[in-house]
Amino acid sequence: MCAPIFWAVSTGIHFLEEAVKSAIEIFKNNREKDHLNWERGKLTMDCNQLLESIEDYLSEASPEEVDVLSSILEGLKGKKHGEYRSYISALTMDRRRFLDNGDYEVRLPIQPLIYNPLNFVHGGITATLLDTAMGSFVNQSLPEHLAAVTTEMKVNYLKPGTGKELICIASIIHKGTSFYVCEAKVYNDKNKLIASGSGSFFIIKRN
Repeated sequence: MCAPIFWAVSTGIHFLEEAVKSAIEIFKNNREKDHLNWERGKLTMDCNQLLESIEDYLSEASPEEVDVLSSILEGLKGKKHGEYRSYISALTMDRRRFLDNGDYEVRLPIQPLIYNPLNFVHGGITATLLDTAMGSFVNQSLPEHLAAVTTEMKVNYLKPGTGKELICIASIIHKGTSFYVCEAKVYNDKNKLIASGSGSFFIIKRN
């Protein structure tokens, strides 16, 4: 092949390669825009459907059901604004603090959202309260690069969870390099013991 023809063919191939690359880039950009628009449209559609579901729910809701929905929304707003670290804490609207003696306290308002069919606090919620108090205490006692996960927990239920709130007080009874052991007790707002528990927590590195 003579030089002029070879040059023309090479130039044409190079131009074709660049055109294909450009077309692919345009396609990718358009696809990303279309995907973004689709996501926005889907979000709008989902929000509209959600609002319709809420309106439908409220049209036949009892006062208690309205209170439950209001509580859920208040908790979710608190999670969005950083008042709660997890959705379970947001939904139950728990409040936490260290006590002067070094123990850790978690308070849980009693509301219909956490009732069992017998109209007192569900046993699983009481167990979650114990786990939350003990686990949070351990996690806040560790360096930032470490975390604790529950490996074992025992719960003793003593009385039904009734009243205005449940108060759980946790203490650490063993600190090891690889695991901690805690104890906790749950009281009602009249200082009556509702449940007690103990738990073991394994120490891991945070990702």
